Amino acid sequence: MERTDDVGTQPQAGGALNALARADRHAARELTEAQQSRIHLLETAGDERQAASLADDKRKHLAAETTKSDPAGARPLGFWVGAVLVTVLAALDLVPLNWAAQAFGLASSGTWLITGILLVASLAAMLGFELTRGGHGKRLALTVVVALGFAGLLLLRVQFLMAVVGESLPTALLQAALLTAFSAGLVFCGSAVMARMQHYRVATAKARARHAEQVADNAAVKRGEAEKRLRRHVAVLRSRVHTSTAPAGADPATWAAALQREIQALFPEQ
Repeated sequence: MERTDDVGTQPQAGGALNALARADRHAARELTEAQQSRIHLLETAGDERQAASLADDKRKHLAAETTKSDPAGARPLGFWVGAVLVTVLAALDLVPLNWAAQAFGLASSGTWLITGILLVASLAAMLGFELTRGGHGKRLALTVVVALGFAGLLLLRVQFLMAVVGESLPTALLQAALLTAFSAGLVFCGSAVMARMQHYRVATAKARARHAEQVADNAAVKRGEAEKRLRRHVAVLRSRVHTSTAPAGADPATWAAALQREIQALFPEQ
């Protein structure tokens, strides 16, 4: 992630702190580590601001996509949950569609090819009902086409049961009607699921917003850890002020006050 803070503007230690560092190697080490901790804090703070800004942009994008795709909030079903449900419904439709494909009297491979074509047609019908939602004329035309398709399958199945299996007309008609009704019901159930599932754009925007928020949370945690580390080093450095010896000829109180001022100027976050 690109750094936005200019860590090169790190203030330098003043004369009193430099004198303390020369006289006390422990204070010198704490001063160096505190300066490094401040640089790290500036970097993590910049990362946190960038991550928070990105997360805010992703939330706004999600809100815009949700408003555009589902302003009334009528699609509570998650996209992937809906996709799984539609897949399950399509799988259940395989059995009646295969039985319907047997009416064409083809070999096994040909029967399964017809089954695949019918399955694709069923999925297209589900999607078609979803895409024509709100368009009365298109929805009516699609309903007529789907109804004619199922009527054709019904007649083929009746003919197959009567000619091959030897069923009577009433029995063949009943079995074919039940089979066709089951398949049609699955198609309309799949369409109903699609009508309540989120659009793919919303699901993608939600996933990106969730990821950006996680990145922002992690950046905030790292910034907090860097701040604690700096606070710890500065506290130890301040404690060295009280145990340090003033240079010859310097007033101890003035010396301690100068050290405290320089520490505050060097580490203004504390």
